[in-house]
Amino acid sequence: MKKILVLILIVGFLFCNSATDNNSANKGKSGEDNLQNSFLFFLNTRSIPISITNTNLNINTFSPASSVVGLNVQINGSNFSKVVSSNIVKFNGTLATVTLASSDSLTVIVPEGATSGPITVTVDTKTSSSKTDFKVSNLIPLTMNANYISGTTINNSEANYYSASLKSGKVYYLSWDDSFGGSGNYTADVAVVVINSNRNVLFYDIDSGYLNHKKIISTATENIFIQVINYSGFNSGTFGIKISESLSYNSLNSGSLKDLFGISCPDPNTCYAVGDTGTVLKTTNSGTNWSAQSSGVVLDLRSISCVNINTCLSVGKNGTILKTFNGSTWNPQTSTTTNNLLSIVCLNLNTCYVSGTNGTILKTIDGGLNWLAQTSSAGTNSLNQITCIDSNNCFVGGTNGMILKTLDGSNWFVVNSGTKDSISGIACSNTNNCYYTKLTLYDYGRITSNGGVSFSELQFGEYLSIKRNGNCISGTSTCVFAGSNGTIVFTSNGSSWAPHSTSITGTLNNAVCTSDTQCFGIGNNGIVIRGN
Repeated sequence: MKKILVLILIVGFLFCNSATDNNSANKGKSGEDNLQNSFLFFLNTRSIPISITNTNLNINTFSPASSVVGLNVQINGSNFSKVVSSNIVKFNGTLATVTLASSDSLTVIVPEGATSGPITVTVDTKTSSSKTDFKVSNLIPLTMNANYISGTTINNSEANYYSASLKSGKVYYLSWDDSFGGSGNYTADVAVVVINSNRNVLFYDIDSGYLNHKKIISTATENIFIQVINYSGFNSGTFGIKISESLSYNSLNSGSLKDLFGISCPDPNTCYAVGDTGTVLKTTNSGTNWSAQSSGVVLDLRSISCVNINTCLSVGKNGTILKTFNGSTWNPQTSTTTNNLLSIVCLNLNTCYVSGTNGTILKTIDGGLNWLAQTSSAGTNSLNQITCIDSNNCFVGGTNGMILKTLDGSNWFVVNSGTKDSISGIACSNTNNCYYTKLTLYDYGRITSNGGVSFSELQFGEYLSIKRNGNCISGTSTCVFAGSNGTIVFTSNGSSWAPHSTSITGTLNNAVCTSDTQCFGIGNNGIVIRGN
């Protein structure tokens, strides 16, 4: 527009002078004045707009200030080409791919081989360079089902980046621990962004995943990016982050509507479940089909323990003890008590322990023919679950925070559980590592790693349910607990716990795993689920 205006003024001036030269002899001074006045009148009445266009190519800002190879960076500026291919973008000299373009914004992918340094944009023969350097961050892979790894935030403009490999159709739980509602072990307050391999944001969250893991349902086999950034204006601090894979759970047809409380699986194919009014169920094909067995009693059964596919013992109301030698016929045993029996664990064909109400602990060393009542020091407390690592080392948990332990299979002493809440479930992976759950909402259990000398808080990553009974696979660190709202919490290493996605809303009373890749849960109204 500036050039057009100048041209008009020049033409007008020449026109005026030409007219004066050609007509001066005929018209004199008055003719020149008339022509010049006419030209000025023309300018005044046409209102010609005047604008000066800035054609300089500029990078004003880019975001984020740091990232990793494969993720998007947005560059803001002026006079970029609207044609994607006409913008040549480089990260410290390494050519990048432009995916979106407008005159004032470019979206580009951090290229393979990029290093920290300035970003440049070239359009035609013009090049602009960023005023500040872009930082290429390290990408740290997360090990599936491992415990928290620690990170440190730097400032409000830079982020920490992690990656995880996901399988299509699987459910994962991401957790992070920070200063907001966390364990108290970390100082940062962070936000987390999860980005899939197509560079689409799956979620952004500022609530601590320490309290409640964030579910990721994978729709493709891919690597995801996890961006951890400062929140609340803190300049620096520490945080922890981890990711866990859930088994995929399916509801199974148990053929019963009775509440189920006890389950035992002597091998991956064979499981028994017991419940109200003498209910006994059995499967020999990993839960696909269940058959009801006659227990010979109508009293509620609360627990079962099997040492092989044919030999099991079950306990229940009013001192009931039943045994099968062949996996189908159940016979009553003399228990020497009328207290309600709540839990049983058998170590071999001969040795079993039972716990129940009013501090009851029973032991047999002849396969259930004779039962000896043991002094428990539990008073009138109900002992809800008993667990043993071997024939001599056992723990039992109950009401009012009661935990008892034996080192010789006969003398029981009180262990400081660190709580007065009722302990609903207890399980041990070895003589040092044991875990318990509590019958309280919005709460977690506790863990000991020194054989019960002391217990510390145990976070399951799911706090909206009441946890109940659970079990550990003998000789391994694979443990599981069940709870209300279809809750299953699981660990394969004893230290990193995470919920499993069950899609069940009812109450689960117990759970057991036959391996890291197969677990069962049972509950009210005949609920049976299997995770693989």
